[in-house]
Amino acid sequence: MSDRRYKATRTSMWDTNFIADARVATVESAPYKVAEGGITCFEMADNSLIGHISEWPSGIYHKAHYHAAGAILLVVRSHGYIYMWPKELGVRPFQNGKGDQVVKCNWKPGSIYSPPDGWFHTHLNSGPEPARHIALRLGSRKNPTTIHDASTRNNREGPTTSLREGGTLIEYEDEDPEIRRVFLEECKKNKVESRMPPITYRNDPLIVD
Repeated sequence: MSDRRYKATRTSMWDTNFIADARVATVESAPYKVAEGGITCFEMADNSLIGHISEWPSGIYHKAHYHAAGAILLVVRSHGYIYMWPKELGVRPFQNGKGDQVVKCNWKPGSIYSPPDGWFHTHLNSGPEPARHIALRLGSRKNPTTIHDASTRNNREGPTTSLREGGTLIEYEDEDPEIRRVFLEECKKNKVESRMPPITYRNDPLIVD
């Protein structure tokens, strides 16, 4: 069993052919994706699959981002929900009067979901314990596929890079304020303390390609 770990730009990578227990495997700090959370990608054996394990605290949610279709996510711990919407609705769909087109799905241990191609999505942990997800998709670094969409054709680091830097990730200060407002309500309802960092929303508009 290999435990070779290295950095690929921002992303922490792990080459291994065996993960004894994905529920407790170490993840590396990834504040570029989620406040106080961690993510480690893994490439197993010598195939075209890649995956990642992510964990983040109670009362925290991921920065919204989009990528190609096909990522399958399994929830291991905690409960919460996900917001998803087509990138064509922009970074602030509620503020733009298109909130009725945003999809909200609840998740809990054992839930499986897969965001569509080019849809922004954010994982929100309103449960009482750290959340942990396991994801699998095609397109490893060792054996990349030819399947690409606009989000990865020119920048494979898109989901880890801010839209303002050419990626496909919405920074907290650029997100729709409704996301945090509802999240605070969900946390209060579940008697969970929000641990989201304070922010000041930006007013200069973002254009999504």
